[in-house]
Amino acid sequence: MSNAVKYTEQGSVQVTVTDTATDAQISVRDTGIGIEEEQLERLFIPFERLDSVLRINTPGTGLGLYLTQKIAKDLLKGNVGVESKPGIGSCFTLTIGKQLKANY
Repeated sequence: MSNAVKYTEQGSVQVTVTDTATDAQISVRDTGIGIEEEQLERLFIPFERLDSVLRINTPGTGLGLYLTQKIAKDLLKGNVGVESKPGIGSCFTLTIGKQLKANY
């Protein structure tokens, strides 16, 4: 959510939670700067900052989405997906299967 707010100068950020029989999804949709399709694969690389972000001089480490994806996969057995269009915005969706078992 912090990235959605950080990169949405005007417009909105919407958070949606969806519960189905097999999984739960949390989606964060914004009307921010959006991301070029060829840069989407770079989003989850540690310390990677996209060209569009560097142009607007926004502070950050490039670790947030990497850590989010790592936690989603390794701890929650889930996934983080993204859809984006430059100038329109982005939607990031965390999907977690309901078969997750506690390790304690």
